[in-house]
Amino acid sequence: MLVLGAGNSPTVEGTSIRSLVPLTILVDKADRARLRHLAVDENTSVQQLGLEAWSTLLARYDQAPMSRVKATGRSHQARRDRNGVARV
Repeated sequence: MLVLGAGNSPTVEGTSIRSLVPLTILVDKADRARLRHLAVDENTSVQQLGLEAWSTLLARYDQAPMSRVKATGRSHQARRDRNGVARV
């Protein structure tokens, strides 16, 4: 969750925005579509699904879960047509 910390410095659950970095993985187009559909069905973002998946993997190795970071921009939001049907 994006919040303003002391002195109006942006933070994400206590982490400075400047410390955030992208993590990119290559997947098949069909798998990307499946993830987008799942995100729409679960009313969440692919960002949040990814954090959940990585945290599950880390837990398997007795590691702490990842910090929750909300995606910025519109790319993570479900696009819907005028009838409310999700477009992915």
